[in-house]
Amino acid sequence: MSPLLEARALHAGYGAVEVLHGIDLSIAAGEAVAVLGPNGAGKSTLLRTLSGLVRATDGSILMAGTAVHTLPAHRIVATGLIQVPEARHIFPYLTVLENLRVGASLVRDAALKDEALDQVMTLFPMLRDKARQPARTLSGGQQQMLAIGRALMGRPRLLMLDEPSLGLAPRVVEEVYEVLHRLRTSSELTILLVEQDVYQALDFVDRAHVLQNGRFALSGSSAELRDNDTIRTAYLGL
Repeated sequence: MSPLLEARALHAGYGAVEVLHGIDLSIAAGEAVAVLGPNGAGKSTLLRTLSGLVRATDGSILMAGTAVHTLPAHRIVATGLIQVPEARHIFPYLTVLENLRVGASLVRDAALKDEALDQVMTLFPMLRDKARQPARTLSGGQQQMLAIGRALMGRPRLLMLDEPSLGLAPRVVEEVYEVLHRLRTSSELTILLVEQDVYQALDFVDRAHVLQNGRFALSGSSAELRDNDTIRTAYLGL
């Protein structure tokens, strides 16, 4: 079976500064995969390149066998590859409901929009309770849930999350990951995760890659990376 997402010899960066140096990444439908590594390793750049916010300078990105690395970001979203950005980037002066509807802007079928909205409100009951409030009035954890809900409104096939636990209280982090677990169980959603909380990430995903200086230094199952003392000390700082 062909992978849902595949990056081959991917290079990308900012201006003359190359950040990614030949990344190969393959994710099967239904998998959860993490990208771990120190600050500045290129983790966020990798997600931004996959989603079209940063243009690949070489290599290719395939989504369900279709090349997407030359497409603008909104057309990549239309293939089902959707990112929840670091720091959430909600629209603070729109209401919660308006933020969610923005996420469905490329969904043409009204019935599918309604179905997605009902799913999101069921996953995050707080969003239903606060639907008419400006998004800026939400707590940090509630804003993270709104950002995930907005992404789900686009009916992703592969959901990419950039540091979903950043700045959140441990209890809220647990709530976010409980929702992600339910999504994997109920809808077989494929997930690519960049996460600062290494233990949380490895408990959630099937496989992980350790990114160092723009290259994958290590790859393996979550158990292999979690239990290897050399890897934990040298690459994960645990």
